[in-house]
Amino acid sequence: MLDEEVELEEDVELPAGLPGGAGSQELFSTPEVLYGEQEADETPAQTFKRRSKEDMFREVLQPDERQTRECKECWEAERQNRKENAAFARQAAEQMIKVMEDQTGMLKSLIQLQTEQIRGRPPLQHTHNSLPTLPPSMPTHSFSLHSPPEFPHRSTPAHSLHNDSWSYTLL
Repeated sequence: MLDEEVELEEDVELPAGLPGGAGSQELFSTPEVLYGEQEADETPAQTFKRRSKEDMFREVLQPDERQTRECKECWEAERQNRKENAAFARQAAEQMIKVMEDQTGMLKSLIQLQTEQIRGRPPLQHTHNSLPTLPPSMPTHSFSLHSPPEFPHRSTPAHSLHNDSWSYTLL
């Protein structure tokens, strides 16, 4: 054990029955005992008690070490979960972008097909108040005895669209 010297503070009063009286200051010292001498004088029970105190100190520290290790493991697990979540979110975002790119491509193709369909379809022509035109190679007023007479082309109900005021024919 260590030597300890304690000096009383000025405002501490000792009881009247103690040496030094009330209000006086004295130095107190504990007896010096060398560590080696103490071991020689100890009984096995005292040694066991001392060791169990040391063991108890270790036991007190072990749960702290265990808690620290558990906290570290928990932090590591959390960090791993965050990494996995970030990777999953990144992968989901990449897949969503790919789906959106595919949809954009499909929409572009659909628009292109519709445009081609509109350009390829002959426009509806107004047939009311219009006379059919003859091809330029045929004479306008000539009649041949060997060929059947040419009559102007008239639309049939199956080939025309009819409105009360207008009639349209698909060409």
